[in-house]
Amino acid sequence: MQSELVPVAVFMLNPAEAQIARALLEAAEIPCYLENEYTLNADRFLTGVVGGERLLVPPDFLDRAREVLASSISDEDLAEQAAAAGLHREEI
Repeated sequence: MQSELVPVAVFMLNPAEAQIARALLEAAEIPCYLENEYTLNADRFLTGVVGGERLLVPPDFLDRAREVLASSISDEDLAEQAAAAGLHREEI
C-alpha cells in the first residue's frame, strides 16, 4: 500500500456528514483520515480557506471507498435492521 492518501470526498458545509462518511468507511474497514477536521471544528469560517473537510484514503482503497459512500440504505431496510437489533421506531 502506498503511503500517499487521495481524496474520496470533500465536505464544505456539513461536518456531521463528514463524520458519517468517515464512520461508514471505518465500518467497511477502509483506512481513512478526515483532513482539516480539527481546524474547522475550531473555526468554521476557515472552510473556504482550507477547502473544507477532505476525506482521504489510500489509493488502493479508493474504488471501494467510492462504492461504500455511494451506497444508500432505504428507510425500510433501516427499520428492519433496527427491529432485528431490538429497537422500535420511536427509539430511533
